[in-house]
Amino acid sequence: MCGYICGYERSAFMPLTDLAVKAFKPADKPYKKADGRGLTLLVKPGGQKLWRLRYRLHGKEKMLGLGSYPDVSLSEARAERDRLRKLIAQNRDPSLVRRVERLEARQSSEDTFAKLAEEFVQKREAEGAAWRTIKKHRTLLTVLLPELGALPIREINSLQLLAVLKKVEKSGRVTMAREARALASRIYQFAVSQGRAATDISEPIKGALRSPVVKGHPGITDPDRLGRLLVDIEVYQGDRVTRNCLLLLARLFVRPGELREARWEEIDLKAAVWRIPASRTKLRREHIVPLPAQAIALFEELYELRADDALVAGSSRKPGQPMSDMTFNKALRSLGYYKEVHVSHGFRTTASTLLNEQGYNSDWIERQLAHVESNKVRGAYNAAEYLEGRTRMVAEWNDYLDGLMKTARSAPRS
Repeated sequence: MCGYICGYERSAFMPLTDLAVKAFKPADKPYKKADGRGLTLLVKPGGQKLWRLRYRLHGKEKMLGLGSYPDVSLSEARAERDRLRKLIAQNRDPSLVRRVERLEARQSSEDTFAKLAEEFVQKREAEGAAWRTIKKHRTLLTVLLPELGALPIREINSLQLLAVLKKVEKSGRVTMAREARALASRIYQFAVSQGRAATDISEPIKGALRSPVVKGHPGITDPDRLGRLLVDIEVYQGDRVTRNCLLLLARLFVRPGELREARWEEIDLKAAVWRIPASRTKLRREHIVPLPAQAIALFEELYELRADDALVAGSSRKPGQPMSDMTFNKALRSLGYYKEVHVSHGFRTTASTLLNEQGYNSDWIERQLAHVESNKVRGAYNAAEYLEGRTRMVAEWNDYLDGLMKTARSAPRS
């Protein structure tokens, strides 16, 4: 059996002490002091004291630096020695392991929440996410990045994220807080998939945020008041495109966003149908909208007024983009219809209420609203389902609206 440990006679070996390490003075030449199990302290002429670990692996002797004293204390050097010797026992080279650890540490410090968030948003853009989705992501990031953006994503914990979200919630933006948590979750899942985060820290706090009070979209359901509203829109003195779009919302009761982003390639006036692609619908399913004569006339005028060759309601200020999502409600307010009374999304409430009251098939109404029956027994979703019945219903709805408008024109204004 060898009588030496890393070049030191066993009989002369004594473990180091804190006092001894502190007391070692520099000499003309470097000298070493052993602590045991391969750990040595190198004292250099300049006064530096450096920890070294000598070890053998696969028949070769190697040396690894463990830091300098007093930055690394004796107890810390011993703990690191013991950790690395366990790797040696597993035939793993501590030098390679330390190199990987340093690379991971550097990568971790560079992988800030802001960096991963931007990569996630860019990925969504490359995948063809709607521009409004990207815009919403960036809006939600405005409440996350100020406090979390500069932090390494691995070092953020659930309570830190919750503190940020609670501030948003306390400001009255309850829905925004929940949506920001959901976005943070997607960013973390993206990071985990690349090995740049260990887990989704948003999951444990999922139930810690308040649920928003769900409110319906205000919509006029009194027939006389509805007729007055439509006449007011008809004589609207603002932008003609906005005027036509508001009338189309009343006549087709599609979602405002689906109309704002509608493209001419989706609309077949000869066939009298508008096919909204799955990528633009709320439920990511194609939706077929039958077009009555009144809607076709409005679309024809919009085509003559078009500010964009691709978009039905293109922005006159920002080429290639749809009009602002505030446009419709702003126009309604200018006519005296405030958010407590009627909003652009409220035309769906209006149609649903009155059509149900008039006894139309509820399945036709729900499919025309692009709602999906939750009962899976009904089978797979079919974009053309009830199309014949819906076409008749929408045509009759438009005739009904014409009648309300005729009455409103002749009635004295209250």
